[in-house]
Amino acid sequence: MEKDINRDLDPESDYFIHSIDGDMKSLAYGLHSKGRSYINHFSSIKLRYKKLARIWLSSFILGLGYIVSKHEAIVPIDKLYLITLMTILTWLGIRLLRFLDIFVYHQQMKEIFLSQVIMEKKFPSLSKPYSNMAKALHHRFFDPILMDSNYYGAMSIVVIIVGASSLYLKMSEKHPFEAVIFSFLLLLFFLVWDIFSTMTSIQS
Repeated sequence: MEKDINRDLDPESDYFIHSIDGDMKSLAYGLHSKGRSYINHFSSIKLRYKKLARIWLSSFILGLGYIVSKHEAIVPIDKLYLITLMTILTWLGIRLLRFLDIFVYHQQMKEIFLSQVIMEKKFPSLSKPYSNMAKALHHRFFDPILMDSNYYGAMSIVVIIVGASSLYLKMSEKHPFEAVIFSFLLLLFFLVWDIFSTMTSIQS
């Protein structure tokens, strides 16, 4: 028995080599089940990133509301700098989550999804959840990347609107004209950036 075990042990990797037995239908069923578990895994990660983006946005709004409502200094930093810093960091955080969701995990899930569709077409005996899903999405002209981009884009726009409004409220007390110009330019810059990045992600 020990001789058989040593024979199946790969000396370079120290992994046991399991022989693959069974017909092609059985192998296809096993691969299909494994692919489904990977898709569920990546889908749960994407949902987790969306939840983190909501938490990040909620924390930003609560923190900004507290800073704006207080007249005394909270930290030894000018409130205008603090509001600007919080706005930029929150925007960057949501952008990072968007990148990980769309350009990392969604791309991996997409490759497995396409492989599942090909396998379902090649082996008619398999259940066809992904082939049916692909037909439904194509029929409705539904683009998951567009939906995800709009989700994070909407959050980014909220961050910029809230941040620009907070800056305006603080600057307008002493510099009303500069407050309008600065807040408008800040809002316009990030809005154009978000629209451009959304279009880029759809085309990729």
